[in-house]
This record gives sequence, structure tokens and C-alpha cells, in this order.
Amino acid sequence: MDFYKDRKVKIGIYFFVSVTIIFLCVYNLSTLPIRLWDEGRVVENAFEMFLSHDFWVPTFDYKPEMWSTKPPLVLWEQCVSMAIFGVNEFAVRLPSAVMAILCAGLMMFILGRYTKNEWVGIIGALVLVTMPGYNAIHVIRTADYDATLVFFTTASLFSFWLFTEVNKSKYLKYFFLFLVLGVYTKGIQGLVLLPGILIYAIVYKKIHWFLKNATFYIYSTIALILSVGYYISRELVNSGYLKAVWLNELGGRFGTTIENHAEPFSFYWLNLKSHLDYWYIFLLLGCIFIFFEKDKKLQRILIFCFMSAFSYLLILSFAKTKIVWYDAPSLPFIAVIIAFGVYRFIALISSKLLAKIHANVLTINALLLFSLFIVPCYTTWKFINKNVEDDGDKETYAISNYLKSIEEGGPYSVHGYTMCYDGFNQHLAFYIGKFKSKNQIIKLKNPDGIEVGDTVLACQNSVFQMIENKYQYTSSNLNNGVRKIVIHNLRR
Repeated sequence: MDFYKDRKVKIGIYFFVSVTIIFLCVYNLSTLPIRLWDEGRVVENAFEMFLSHDFWVPTFDYKPEMWSTKPPLVLWEQCVSMAIFGVNEFAVRLPSAVMAILCAGLMMFILGRYTKNEWVGIIGALVLVTMPGYNAIHVIRTADYDATLVFFTTASLFSFWLFTEVNKSKYLKYFFLFLVLGVYTKGIQGLVLLPGILIYAIVYKKIHWFLKNATFYIYSTIALILSVGYYISRELVNSGYLKAVWLNELGGRFGTTIENHAEPFSFYWLNLKSHLDYWYIFLLLGCIFIFFEKDKKLQRILIFCFMSAFSYLLILSFAKTKIVWYDAPSLPFIAVIIAFGVYRFIALISSKLLAKIHANVLTINALLLFSLFIVPCYTTWKFINKNVEDDGDKETYAISNYLKSIEEGGPYSVHGYTMCYDGFNQHLAFYIGKFKSKNQIIKLKNPDGIEVGDTVLACQNSVFQMIENKYQYTSSNLNNGVRKIVIHNLRR
């Protein structure tokens, strides 16, 4: 299954694939309101940074952020995006989509140029953006850290692999550059893939290339200074930050269970099936075909991808806190193995068909690729085209949807209203901040904080019941299941 040498055909293939990837990453980013976990916290950090111009210490409620202790690179991305596109859902989510597009492009470039197998790169990029675990909430569809982290860890590890292939110091520079950017994205998680590549270097007897290369020591020292430097400088201006990092990211998150995220050792391995869905069988095929691959360079990068993904998931499995989207950095490497399985499968079927029927090779391969991708592309399209909340989320996001709709619909005053939400409410902070920037002040209270005279916006049955039992009031139904309730007096 050779790639086509005709320039026009080649350009046409890359153009079609690129447009498809961009569409699947960017389409419909702004339809749903800001999500509760963890997007609400991140975008409020970014919005406050955007307004305050304090780009070193993220804040929440304009106090130093000590719960989400990640370095601020993602917040910087979002500030730039808001400066260009305004303060809205599209702007804060666009950096995640852009990083996903860059990651797919990187796969096509590295595999096409350095293994001379453009099909594996193209298929891998398409596989990646149609994975349910990647084109998903918390990764590329929301303003979280993970899409940016995935790009930098992928770029870092591919730079490492290129150095082991050609022994050029510039790839060491890229390796450490992207490694530092990964740390500035999500702290220690940017380093968790390192054990796998160390094993690869030992197995393929490349470790001496590092130990004998003076630039290795120079770049590693610079990377250490830049990485540790942020944490130290942050502690100097934000006392207690390092302790918060330990509790939230290092000893706390790895050694203990945080926020009830306790799962069995097998959690990430079993979760792969749902994250890959349709592509799972091709992962198994790819792992089998690796042993029979005659192209040694292609075989090496496949083994490299396997070691990187396997070691990463293994380390995560030992952590006490397990969260479903933490496996995202492994997915590009898994996508390469899947792409190889698809590539070999199509080559096998194509050769069988061409032996029986007289047909154009381009036509046969195009039809086979189309038939394999139609289901995952359609499934991804259904997901990204979703414009309404799932039944279980309607109550959670009713107020967010209401505020989003009145803002988009034109001038409407909610100044002086009290938003009442029972439970974790970080997804509302972004909207409160946006209205405040327009001189419309909205208070946020839990049910116990409601007072006589408040004009309350509420959407939860628990809040309605509490008000019914405790107060005399008048109410009116607004859209999206939200009620406007004017509190008159306590019930006697």
C-alpha cells in the first residue's frame, strides 16, 4: 500500500485529511456552557488573569489559587485567545482544539518524513481525533489542561525518538523544550512518560549517546532550572504554594485518594476499551503485526510508542487517585499502533481484491479507508454536534444555559439577582464574572444564605423545596428550567 507519488493526488489527500481533522476538533466548541469539572475552575482562573494582568500567580475569587496548583501556561493560552476572540466559551476552549490539531499534524509529519510511511501518519491522525477518549470533555472539547499536555508530551517523546535515530543535538534541544512546556502545563504529569523512553534507550543501547553528549547536560540543567524555578518563584510570592502542590499533585494525588476517585489497579487498562471503542480491535492487530514488520525503522517507532504508552499507564495504575481522562497522554502513541494495524489490514485486503478484480489501486484503497472510517467519524460527529444537555446534566447546567442564552440574545439586566446553587458551583463563576465585567453584579449563595428581599435564580428541586418550606415568595418560570423567585418573608 504505497503512498501516491502524483503531487496533485498527494496534496488532495493531505488537504482532505487536514480539513476533516480541523472540523472534528473545532466544530461546535461553544454550544454547551462551561462544565463543572474541571473547566469551570480553569476558565475562572484564566478570566481573572485576563482582567488583572497578573500572569504569574493564578487566582480564584481574586485570591491565590491553592486548589488547582498547575503552572499557568494553559491560562496564558486562554488569555491570548480571549484577547483575540472575546470572553466566551469558544475563546477559552479554542487552545485545546488548536493543540489537538497540532498533535495530529505532528504525527503526520514525523511518521511521514522520518519513517517514509505517510499512510501510518495520516491514519494515525484521523484515528486520534475520532477516539472517544480524546475528542471528549476534559480533553480537546473543553478548556482543560489535557489537550495542551498531550501535545507537549507527544512532541517531547517524538523528539527523543528522533535523537536516538540520528544522534543530532537539535532533537535533544526540542526534547527538553517540550518537556519543560509540559511541566508548565500540568506539573509533574508532564514527566510521567519518561520511564518508558528510558527503557527504550536502554533496550536499543542508545543510553551512551546521552551520557557522552555535552549538550545533554547543558539542556537538562536548563530544563531543571526552568521547571523548578517556577515553583520556587511562585512560593516566594505565594507562601504555602509548594505545600499545596505536594497535597494536590505529588504525595497527595499519587499516594492517597483525592475526592473519592478510588479505582482498582486495572482501571486504566479496562477503560481503554471505551476510550478506543471501534479502534480497539485494530490496537490488538497493530500489536501483533509489530512482530512481523520488516521495515526496521517503522518497527522501532512502533515499539517506542508501545513502551511509552504501556509504561505511562502502568505508572498511573499505581496511583491511588485515578481519573478517567488521565490516560490522555498515552492516546497519540496508541493511535500510532492502531494506525499501523489499519494500514496492514488495508494492505492485506487490497492485495486480495486486486488479485481478483481489475481496479484502480487509488479507488480500492480509498474505498477501504472510507469504509473503515465512516463509523468512527459518524460517531464523533454525533458527539460534537450535540446541542442539548444529557438528562442527568439538565439541572446542573440550567442556570449556565440561561445566562448564556440571555447574553447572546441581547441586553438583559440581572443586576442585583442572587444565584442559588446547592453544591459545588465553580461552573457558574465564569458567568458571574462576565456579567460583573458589564457592571451587572450577581451574588452566588448556597441555600442557607438566602435572605428576605433576595431575587433568586434557581434551578434545583432541592432549592425550590427549601424555599417552599421556609419563605413566602412569588416566582415566575424562565427558560431552561430556571425560576426567578422573589423572597418576601419567612413563613410563620
